[in-house]
Amino acid sequence: MSGPDRYEALRRHSAESSALVRSCLKTALLALMRERSCKDLSVSELCRKAGVSRMAFYRNYRVVNDLFREAATDLNEEIVRALGSPFRSGTGAGWYEQTFRLIRERREDVAVMFREDFQFAWMQVVNALAVHDSSFSTEKKIQRLIWCGGFENIVAWWLSGGMKETPEEMAEYCERYLPVIVPGE
Repeated sequence: MSGPDRYEALRRHSAESSALVRSCLKTALLALMRERSCKDLSVSELCRKAGVSRMAFYRNYRVVNDLFREAATDLNEEIVRALGSPFRSGTGAGWYEQTFRLIRERREDVAVMFREDFQFAWMQVVNALAVHDSSFSTEKKIQRLIWCGGFENIVAWWLSGGMKETPEEMAEYCERYLPVIVPGE
């Protein structure tokens, strides 16, 4: 293997290894947070549960909160990949219903994200995703933030109430009461 080819193979291996470490740490974080507060988790405990070294943790994250933020971002991106962005034409009852179904399927992970003061951290992640484009007008950013806050509160209420309402009922409420977000300006 020539020098450039070997360098590229090493780079790919390093990237794959890092992705595996991050995935194992996120899985361990969510599992441990089902048992107790994230504030009570140490890096050593996370690493033991994930089967990785502390050095591997610190190659990828500065603190546990960085890992949490990445896990929250991944969960939001999973929803958007599966269902599409809520900020597009055609978002309606179907999108909401599918979203509530996905949240119900992933309820343990979502509930962990919403517990304690992590609801605020989750909201910061969602807000950043909603207003990421610097070309958005102030009005468009505020409109998206209002929608995100409303939707996040609805999900938190549904989770804390034991998810008694069906995804169809929740979709109907969202479609009726959340502001319609127009994609264009």
